[in-house]
Amino acid sequence: MKSRWAGSLLPVSSVAEWHRIVGEISFHKLLCTTINLQKLIENVISNPIPPYLNGTF
Repeated sequence: MKSRWAGSLLPVSSVAEWHRIVGEISFHKLLCTTINLQKLIENVISNPIPPYLNGTF
């Protein structure tokens, strides 16, 4: 029973399901990246001249 269940984890019919899962993971990564960028932008706005940019331009 166990081996039969393990074999059913990757049926050909679940390709669409895998695409959905991968899509959700990609969306989650995109969302995290967007949130990180937003935090970065907020930091730049609250500190207009970061120390590492002084004298760069």
